[in-house]
Amino acid sequence: MKKHLIGIVLGCSFLNGQVQKQSFTFVEEELINNVIFVHETIIENAVKKEYFSIEGKSVAPHEFEDQILHAEKEESKKKRQRKQVERLKLHETKYRGSVKISQKDLDETLTELEIELNRLMDDRLKAFMLYSPSTTLSSEEELLAFKEADLPEAKKWCEKSPENIDITQLQSILATMKNAIVTIREMYVATVNNAIEKADDTKLLKELLSRI
Repeated sequence: MKKHLIGIVLGCSFLNGQVQKQSFTFVEEELINNVIFVHETIIENAVKKEYFSIEGKSVAPHEFEDQILHAEKEESKKKRQRKQVERLKLHETKYRGSVKISQKDLDETLTELEIELNRLMDDRLKAFMLYSPSTTLSSEEELLAFKEADLPEAKKWCEKSPENIDITQLQSILATMKNAIVTIREMYVATVNNAIEKADDTKLLKELLSRI
């Protein structure tokens, strides 16, 4: 709403040095919801007259007040709607940002996970492999399924559009992959220790120890 004064006029007429008529005109204009409301007050010799118009059309006082109230209500409604749109855009921006950060984190985690898996699944360690009974990597079949199915499926989440992603699910996958890195590292150390106890190949043992 914009409200401003567009004119104040004070006039006097004289006859033989005496004031015969004194007038005062006050014009107030308001722009509400893109509608112009004008209220003009004329006081002449203490007699007040008022005129009301909306968009240049004269209206009765009660209609003037009713239309102002309606315009103010509509303007307030539009203002709330604009704020809601702004809040929604801000939320969407933050959401996309959070998704992109999680996607990048997942991508880096999967790269690290592949390195750990390749190290663990060295054919020379197969005979000494110790799995993790309390996890989903408790057997050779589960380890292969993780590498050939779970890992590629997780990679798809790095390529999805942020608008099509449930961030809760994405973060759950991220947490699963991070936990898998810890599990696979523990499996590798346990497997190498098992190899130290049972293997006869000194060269292999030295190489394995250097990679822990």
